[in-house]
Amino acid sequence: MREISLSDGPSQIRANYISELEIYSVYPEDEASREQALFLLRHEYERWKVCGVDDYKPSELVRTLITSHRGNAARRFVCGITAIAMCALQNAGHRVSLNAAAEIVTEFNNSVGKLPFTFWDGLDWVAQEKALLGDTQKIKQAFRQYRSVSHILAAWVVSSEYLNVQQPFDRGLEADACLLHTSAYFQARLKESRNFDDWDLWHIRADPPFDMETFPPFELSENLLHWLIGPWLQRLEG
Repeated sequence: MREISLSDGPSQIRANYISELEIYSVYPEDEASREQALFLLRHEYERWKVCGVDDYKPSELVRTLITSHRGNAARRFVCGITAIAMCALQNAGHRVSLNAAAEIVTEFNNSVGKLPFTFWDGLDWVAQEKALLGDTQKIKQAFRQYRSVSHILAAWVVSSEYLNVQQPFDRGLEADACLLHTSAYFQARLKESRNFDDWDLWHIRADPPFDMETFPPFELSENLLHWLIGPWLQRLEG
């Protein structure tokens, strides 16, 4: 089992653990790119501490890297929403399968068309609409591409309804702790899915100085859950 270790010792979770999780979600199977991105993250964090919030500007190399992440944002969102659909199927008492989840997401994506994404370009936050995959086979391909980090991507989808936009290095303990626990929640749920052993999921391991009761997982809103699976259930039960 592969692990993402976010702690340097007992109760010593690293300052940028949420950004580390995001890097894993971008490069789940590309070890070289992942290690290089983690190195740049640590380097930029040290620069940020020296420069301060008002004067910090990322290097041109880091800005180029950040911009490149926009290209696969929609595919990663699709993986996350597919993982959520799997959990919704289980909650509704239906058999969990990628085929069924992909059908749900296909209907959802086609009804939405485009979604607004917010990106940090290194200097400011930029809003950009992106079209979602509307083909069932392509949705299944996107899920397989990122399924080893599907728990992290599902947590980001859910958390987007709660998190305030901040500078990457100027984050809040409460929001980050809840996001970590949301990833752990989906990790536990997805382990119950069929053929889980084939996913090679990245298991999150951390020794944080906070507990689940104080910082609970974010909850999927009823509106999004109904919008996602409601039409599919109505057609199935009709």
